[in-house]
Amino acid sequence: MNQEDLENIKHWAELRYTLSQIATMLMVDVAELRLAIQDPKSDIALAYNAGKLQSSIKRREKLLEMANSGSEFAIKILDSYEVDQIEEELMP
Repeated sequence: MNQEDLENIKHWAELRYTLSQIATMLMVDVAELRLAIQDPKSDIALAYNAGKLQSSIKRREKLLEMANSGSEFAIKILDSYEVDQIEEELMP
């Protein structure tokens, strides 16, 4: 895959396209794409996971805005993310 393909993978993953849809747009076999993202060090997996995280970042920013405006629902969700963060920091 070239740099443009990797950027497209990242962008499409951010938009939450499925692997099948991404494979179709790239005109590659979905099984090959699925295999490539299973290697966490591959450029394809890094691009795909970065795209998914970008999408998550945008949602969390909205949650933070809602929490800062007093939304109890958003505060509870952000509190659970904080617990997850602390637990992972304490892992060996």
